[in-house]
Amino acid sequence: MTDFQKAISINSTDGYSYYSRGQVYIKLENYEEAIEDYTRSIHLLKDQNLVYRVYQERGNCFRHLKVYGRSIEDLKKACESKNNDATSFHCLGLSYLKNEDYEEALEKISKAIELDDG
Repeated sequence: MTDFQKAISINSTDGYSYYSRGQVYIKLENYEEAIEDYTRSIHLLKDQNLVYRVYQERGNCFRHLKVYGRSIEDLKKACESKNNDATSFHCLGLSYLKNEDYEEALEKISKAIELDDG
């Protein structure tokens, strides 16, 4: 963790360092801190192939915190950014399930299965 904080203090505009530190916060189950770092990362990253992943991770953090509306918003963005990613659709389905929107949950999880089989 100290290495990431040092990297950020040297270059506070490096979105990848915030993303990486967010990953560590997830392992520590510190979802609020992870969300903060992912939010910074989204604004700083130029690599759209990674931005979809950050939305996915932040959406999962919101789901762990039971903030399902925000989780669904982020996971929708991940699915829109990379519409062939089974993991994003699976995670979105789980958030709909936790939000008790069973029709949407079934649709998104079915899409994840379809993409995974393809």
